[in-house]
Amino acid sequence: MREINNLKWEDVNLDEGYLVLKTRKAKNSDVVSRKIPLVPTIKKILESMDKGNEYVFVNPVTKTRYDYRDKFLPNLCRKAEVRPFMYHSLRHYGASKLAHSGVPLTDIQELLGHQRATTTDIYLQSLKNSLRESINKLDFPQNFPQD
Repeated sequence: MREINNLKWEDVNLDEGYLVLKTRKAKNSDVVSRKIPLVPTIKKILESMDKGNEYVFVNPVTKTRYDYRDKFLPNLCRKAEVRPFMYHSLRHYGASKLAHSGVPLTDIQELLGHQRATTTDIYLQSLKNSLRESINKLDFPQNFPQD
């Protein structure tokens, strides 16, 4: 969430269709940057946004960047009448969706900003639940005669 809250317009390249996310892996470490391609829908949304502030996401009341929007997502969940979840759940969902679509682990690792594939694998633990469903696709009992 911090990467998104700190996103500046100078880090968004709409012409070439990417943004640069910057983060520190530890308090006194160097800033690590990674280039993330924009899907057409997100690019269109960013193109339509007001660019009058240095930051992409600005609190409409204070006109400053968000520090942490702890009430934003729970309020949206309440309005949508869905079980509340937090931002990290979206990372898990996105990683699982990419993995289910056959995206290589190294690409998912890069998008999530993980230094090690083992960290990304933690996000993909939910895929193990689909193992039973996957193996059941190999079972064709209707093709065997019943005694």
